[in-house]
Amino acid sequence: MRGWSSRAFLGKAAHLPACFRQADLSSLPAPRRLRRPRYNGAMLLSVPSSHRVLVNLWKPFLVLVGGLFVLRYLKRGLYRALVLLQRNSLFSAGTLHAIGRFVTVLLYVLLVLVVLRIAGFPVSGVLDTFTGFLAVLGVGMVAVWTILSNITATFFMLIWRPYQLGQHIEVLPDGIKGKVLDSNLMYTEVEESHGSTVLIPNNLFFQKYVRRLPLPVKSTVLLSAQLRAGVVGGEDEGGPLKPGPVARD
Repeated sequence: MRGWSSRAFLGKAAHLPACFRQADLSSLPAPRRLRRPRYNGAMLLSVPSSHRVLVNLWKPFLVLVGGLFVLRYLKRGLYRALVLLQRNSLFSAGTLHAIGRFVTVLLYVLLVLVVLRIAGFPVSGVLDTFTGFLAVLGVGMVAVWTILSNITATFFMLIWRPYQLGQHIEVLPDGIKGKVLDSNLMYTEVEESHGSTVLIPNNLFFQKYVRRLPLPVKSTVLLSAQLRAGVVGGEDEGGPLKPGPVARD
């Protein structure tokens, strides 16, 4: 069989129809550019779903541990401040303890909300529920305004200290006169001379005139002895201190 040369092939191809000699490439689709696949850590390492959950929880865990560590020192500073307020005789020990418990619970709730937010839980629904609860709790704008006014006045009273526990005051021009027994976030309890008790809203101390009467010398000495030794009474011969009766004005 005779071989084909290039010249003979070209001569034979010249007699072919044009459709065979030159292909129509316009109808063919454009060639696609092959992209090099990109690999990341998730494709290279097939981590189970349980392991991925553990990996996503390390940030909330660190925030929780750090928050508890910070809250520990905040609680110490809070109770030291409450002890100073008790020494200033503005609030009773029970009221200050309730304030400390309320602030502590509020700090823990804020920490839990922050941890849930970092973990990816929808915290907005919890906040909406809490806001709705407060709206239902406050019956009308007047009640809400009165509560907020008394609480705000209480915090200003912590700064200016218009009276002390055990001090006699007189609210003018209403003529309410008596001895301060206790004070909380809403009211100040005053005992009048005939034995009845009057609850005065704290915001009235910024709207009325308040006359402060000085503490008797005997009461001042007894109060100092209570703060220093924790007991009231004298020292017997050769014996320890014994509690004695507290003098009332």
